[in-house]
Formats: sequence, structure tokens, C-alpha cells
Amino acid sequence: MARPYVPFHWHDSYELVYVLTGTAIFRYMDRPSRVCPSGYIMCTEPYVIHDTSVTSGTSFLLIMVPLAFMKKYIPDVAGLHFEIPVYDENDLSSKSRTDTMKNLLQKMIETEENRVDGGILRFTSQIFELMFQLYHNFSATVAERTATKKDRDYERLQTLVAYVHKTYMNPISLKEVSQTLHLQPQYFCHYFKKYFGQSYSNYVYEIRLVNIETDLIQTDEPIAVIAEKHGFVSPDQFRRKFYEKNGCTPREFRSIHSINRRKKPHSSSLQSPASPALIFK
Repeated sequence: MARPYVPFHWHDSYELVYVLTGTAIFRYMDRPSRVCPSGYIMCTEPYVIHDTSVTSGTSFLLIMVPLAFMKKYIPDVAGLHFEIPVYDENDLSSKSRTDTMKNLLQKMIETEENRVDGGILRFTSQIFELMFQLYHNFSATVAERTATKKDRDYERLQTLVAYVHKTYMNPISLKEVSQTLHLQPQYFCHYFKKYFGQSYSNYVYEIRLVNIETDLIQTDEPIAVIAEKHGFVSPDQFRRKFYEKNGCTPREFRSIHSINRRKKPHSSSLQSPASPALIFK
């Protein structure tokens, strides 16, 4: 089961999402949102700020390919954009290329589900085939452009997102966080809500809860320890915020997702540091 919402964030990797069931929605700060139904493949470039929400019952394959890994084999990758078109039965060329990509992704799923000795070799070969398909069939050159105020604002937002994700577990004051952008606290609140569509404090709570959900699913740590580790000092506030977001208690959430985890691994072991990762959700 995928989380219904992941707050604004960015990666230093290419994020490839193949929607297996349901619908995923990607919202960006610098481009239109994308609604991705079942069968859709979406590629988000490194350092692009986005959030993700999904409908009930959504599942997807997520592949993360680090930028450094891509640059090693595609030196000009920074000047490329990867766009996988919407499936079109009437466009035979597009259909053929998209079908090839989908078949490859299905083979990667099979590699994960039917693990054999030396399976990492097969996975690695499939990653290289994936990179070839992206480069050969779905890449377009990005034109260089002169830096604008919008670009500078985007860089500031990247700095802010990185800062929040690094410090969310600490009681950081509004004055302290506003200083990261060299803004007055009052203007910072306006600036933050303009781009994120919510208050700074609410965003921090969302980041905390997303990380708590991960620990509830992937560890057996006591719930109180997890909540405190991720910045909640008041148990009552934690339980209230968690229920508002998930409609259940932390204990119920862990129980539901533990059952799902026993049915299917949450993430693949077919990965190594600084290498591509294959994840089912």
C-alpha cells in the first residue's frame, strides 16, 4: 500500500515511477501537475521539487537512479529531459517504444519476485537497458536559458526543502528557519505559503509523520521512541496529528502495513550504495 501523500521533497536521483494500479498525482513548483493513471510511467529529474499523492489502492514500481551513476555513462545527461508519452493506441511508434519500456519494467519486477543466486547481475543488466531506453527513445535536449528571478526563487526553495528535511526532528523556531533564506519571519510565512500552499509548521508536521510512518512499517521500535525521535515531544499532539492524517492510530497503522509487508517486501535488496534502487509500494 502506498502512502496517500508525500510532502514536497527532491532527490539527487532520477525517479522513475510505473503505476501498476490506481492513480498517482505529481505536483511540481515549476511546471504543471501530472495525473498518472494505471499503466503510466513518469520520470522526475534530480533536484526537482515535487509532492506525490495517490488514490486508494494504488501500487507502483519506483526506481531511483542516482545522478552520479547516470553521469558516469551518459556524460551529457544534465542537458537532457526524459519524457515518456501517454500511451496512445493510434501512434504506433509511441506505442512500440512505451511497450518496450513496460516489458522491461515487468521483467525487473519478475527479477525482484523470483530471486535467484546472482540475481543482482540480471538486475544490473536491466538497469543499463533502462538507461539505454530512456536515452535512446525518450530524451530531449533542454535549451540553456538565462537565469531569472523564478530560477533564483527555485534555488532558494531547494535550500529550504533540504534544510527542513535535515532539521525537522528539532524544535526550530520561525526566526531560525527564515534566516536560511535571509527573510524576515513575517515575510517568510507569506513566501512559504505562496509556494507550498500551507504553513511552515504544517509542512514540518507532514515531514515528521512521513518519516514516522516509514519507521512504523520498517522497524519494530516502540511507537513512543519513534515519535520522539522524529520531533514529537507531546504524545497527545502526536496521536492527534497522526490520526488526522491517517484516520487510524499508529498501532493500527503498523498492524495493517505489517500484514502487507509480509505479503510483499516493502523494498528490494537489489541495490547497493550510490547505485540504482528498485522499490515496490
